Amino acid sequence: MSTITADKGFDNVFEFEVPIALVSGSDKFWFTAKHRYSDADADAVIKKGLNTSFGNQIAVTSAGPPGKFQVLLDEADTANLEVDSLLYDVKVQPQSSGRGQQVQRGVMRIRKTVTRSTS
Repeated sequence: MSTITADKGFDNVFEFEVPIALVSGSDKFWFTAKHRYSDADADAVIKKGLNTSFGNQIAVTSAGPPGKFQVLLDEADTANLEVDSLLYDVKVQPQSSGRGQQVQRGVMRIRKTVTRSTS
């Protein structure tokens, strides 16, 4: 399990690497963050994807191999969270195999900022 940290109320970018070549136009990607493992995907707090019903907020940055991709969280994804952490995982389904593979999973820490004033 891996821990990643998101700054609450800011844009966040996470990069992941897989030992295979990636095709951004046809491979499928999912990033899901939930309160509990038992929560349905439809009830996930944060859902990002590429070529899926989760939208297109994941970007392939290197076809590879190794393939690299980024998950982009908007400030609105974390701005109203009242928790300190969420459970997350990242899955990739290459078109060539048709099978989804969990790339990484763990805890996403939500880091609150100290300074509130911006002027």
